[in-house]
Amino acid sequence: MDELEVTAAATTEPVRKPADIPTEALIYVGPNMHTRGILTYQVYEQIPKEVEDFANTKATEIRQLFVPISKFQDTRQALENPTSLERVYFNIVSEQYEKEVRERNV
Repeated sequence: MDELEVTAAATTEPVRKPADIPTEALIYVGPNMHTRGILTYQVYEQIPKEVEDFANTKATEIRQLFVPISKFQDTRQALENPTSLERVYFNIVSEQYEKEVRERNV
């Protein structure tokens, strides 16, 4: 049986651990959701639990309305276009939230 020779290329870059990778804050560009404490243009380090609950039970599209701050301007412009994907997500979330509020009678 032949022996396999394994070689590794040396790299000068340090290996980045997940904690070393910078994360950009997210800004929420969806409709206000007062009963859940989620407000338009609020900045988050990560998607809040309240949003995950809403995404899992009402509209997964809400996750797409949390955008890196660096993409805020482009996303804001896209929301003005009624046929953009961002606007479609906004409308779906808005409809589902309004339905939730009516059902809860708040």
